[in-house]
Amino acid sequence: MKCRLLKLDARYIERADAQIAESVMQLEAYRRAEVIFCYVGTAREIDTRRVMEASLAMGKIVGIPRCLLEGRMEVRRIMCLTDTHPGVYGIPEPDASCPVIPPEKLELAIVPCLSCSTTGIRLGHGGGYYDRYLAEVPGCKIALCRELLLCDEIPMEAHDLRMDLVLTENRVMTMKNVKEYALL
Repeated sequence: MKCRLLKLDARYIERADAQIAESVMQLEAYRRAEVIFCYVGTAREIDTRRVMEASLAMGKIVGIPRCLLEGRMEVRRIMCLTDTHPGVYGIPEPDASCPVIPPEKLELAIVPCLSCSTTGIRLGHGGGYYDRYLAEVPGCKIALCRELLLCDEIPMEAHDLRMDLVLTENRVMTMKNVKEYALL
């Protein structure tokens, strides 16, 4: 899957990422959410800056992950995208002075993946950070995945969580029968 990701055309990535960002912001779950958790896209991950900038401009509370020891993470509130610095693995993360947002307060979680299945199983980078953290998040969990990296099936382990929605540049797949997650 990593090889497939590296072979994606830069123009395709730019178009797909722009469409994915627009689709996220059209979701009823996004529009209703006041407290949002969003990863900061790095390298060839889906660029989430548009979503975060729009969310901040709308007055939403935006939290991003901060990696801790032993495969754990926490979510801290940012007021602007410059509230980040390179953290663990060189991934931008919030400063330790940014306030923690407890997982139970998150109404929407926008989650990265290397790939995702059409059944909502995400393939991450193997650290387990997101699965451990998301187990405590009651809000809607959305995996962002480019269509060309989507799979019919991905092996699932006991600790893996199924996403509520999988969103690509072409479609929104709902894993739960909950209409408010639908794209309007």
